[in-house]
Amino acid sequence: MRRLIIGESSRFPDLGRLYWEQGFTKGLTTLANAVRDLSKAGHLTVADTDQAASQFAALILRIPVNQALLRGHDTITDTEIAGHIQRGTDAFLTLYHRNTNRSPGTHQHPSTSAPPTPSTKTVRTP
Repeated sequence: MRRLIIGESSRFPDLGRLYWEQGFTKGLTTLANAVRDLSKAGHLTVADTDQAASQFAALILRIPVNQALLRGHDTITDTEIAGHIQRGTDAFLTLYHRNTNRSPGTHQHPSTSAPPTPSTKTVRTP
């Protein structure tokens, strides 16, 4: 559906606008509200909840969505998707998790006292 809307949005701009407003933007608003609640509860330190929600969505969605769109849904496994979600969440919490005893660039997830395990995947560029 998303591919169809993207492909036809120049001919049917109202369709693209509606998908943006009722789909993607609505999801970001829901996420921003959750970030705002977590910030008010003292779990996160966030100045701009809308920006933080956009950053979180980008961290966890960018690679899996683009891979699925360009290579087909069957090319990414549930394990890979879970890895993207975990690493995106870790990155988000490194930036926004409220922990006054942490060193810059580190975080501890609220549900554990152990530091995050670094990714063992090596990416090589030509």
